[in-house]
Amino acid sequence: MQTSKHQRARGSTGRMLTGLMIVLAAVLMPLRAEARAFITQIPSGRDDLVLFAIAGEFTGGETLELTRLVSQLPANRTIAVIVHSPGGNLTEGLSLGRFFYKTRISTMLIGEGGNCASACAIAFLGGRDNATGKSKRTKA
Repeated sequence: MQTSKHQRARGSTGRMLTGLMIVLAAVLMPLRAEARAFITQIPSGRDDLVLFAIAGEFTGGETLELTRLVSQLPANRTIAVIVHSPGGNLTEGLSLGRFFYKTRISTMLIGEGGNCASACAIAFLGGRDNATGKSKRTKA
C-alpha cells in the first residue's frame, strides 16, 4: 500500500512531537508538585505550530496569561499546549479547559513520568483540533 504525502508528513510530525515531549519531560520532571504553574513557549520546529507548556500547580491566572500570549500570535498558527500539573485550583482548570475548547487548542500530556491530575485533567479534556474542531488530546 502506498502512503500519501500527507500521511508521511503526519508521521514525521508525530515523531518530532514525540521527541519534543521527551525533551520537555526531562526538563519538567524535577519540578516540585507545589510549584506555581508557569507557561513557557517551546520551539516546535514548524512555522505553523506554536507549542506552549504549562507546568506546576494551577493557582489562578494561568488562563489569563495564556490568553495574553495567544493574542500576540498571528491568526494562522496552530496552537498546542503540553500540560504537566498535579492540579490545583478547580476553577482555573475549568477556565483553561473552556479556553482550549473555544480557541481550538490541542492538548498533550507527557507519557512516562508525566503528571496531570485533578484540575489539570479537566483542562486537558478541553483540547480540540484546530482544523476540524474535534477533540484532540495526545499522550506521548
